[in-house]
Amino acid sequence: MVKLFLDKAIAIAFVESADKAPRLRKLQMFATDLNDALLDKARHGLYAKSLTQDVSPERLRRFFTEEEGGYRISKALREMVIFARQNLISDPPFSRMDLISCRNLLIYLEPSLQTKALPTFHYALKPEGFLFLGTSESVGSHTDLFAPADKKHKIYSKRAAPTPAFHLPVKKERDEPPSPGPS
Repeated sequence: MVKLFLDKAIAIAFVESADKAPRLRKLQMFATDLNDALLDKARHGLYAKSLTQDVSPERLRRFFTEEEGGYRISKALREMVIFARQNLISDPPFSRMDLISCRNLLIYLEPSLQTKALPTFHYALKPEGFLFLGTSESVGSHTDLFAPADKKHKIYSKRAAPTPAFHLPVKKERDEPPSPGPS
């Protein structure tokens, strides 16, 4: 089973490639965000009519249904996705991912949070996994964790290195009182 974080273009490309593959591969995608409203919108898969500018007519016919207000992505693609609220910095990461598409997230994080995020990605990926970043992003000083696989498209492969100083976050119950400290 191929596991990856969701990007609709990647999902469509995977399905098209799977059609040509000699053996069928199952795809499981995870779409995460802190914002529940954005997750709900993504879960419904309704895109504006302007989508026709970015998607070929063939893909539009195959993967979308025209509705009032826009185009809805096919049920088959939506069913491949698990939508979940996740804080990249404080929640335990998914693991054994083949690909993490994290385009244009790092640019919104302070450098100290980027320094925490990249080891999290390294931990979450399989040994042969890939990290896909946005055009204005890079792995920065974490070249020990990631090697460029495609510099132009900002795709990095996981290096065989231990994830430095990575500790899984321990999630406390919301109503749990703080532990007593020294008086």
